[in-house]
Amino acid sequence: YNQALPVLNVFANKQTRILLYFLYNADGNNMVYCTYKDIMEACDIRDRSTVSETLKQLIEMEVLVKASTSRYMLNPAVALKGNNQKFGMLASHFNACVFEKKRSAHQKEERN
Repeated sequence: YNQALPVLNVFANKQTRILLYFLYNADGNNMVYCTYKDIMEACDIRDRSTVSETLKQLIEMEVLVKASTSRYMLNPAVALKGNNQKFGMLASHFNACVFEKKRSAHQKEERN
């Protein structure tokens, strides 16, 4: 399906181009290593806030989880290169990351 993504990109709006960027650049573990600048250049987007807002929405929808600075994991339920066993392993890891992010945010709210 990677060969179809550049074609889809031609017809996509900015937000969809960002999603396609993640689909196209995910490695074998569904990880994408990138900065806002990388995304802006690859997707021909000049407005940093478009990237920021789109990533925020994708994270809220649990399409992505931010693993660390410039490191994102694509939900294997959205796209996966591999078999069912790999899906189970990556899905478990993705869900653990989402749980940890939510727990950290909840603890932060309780302190404030």
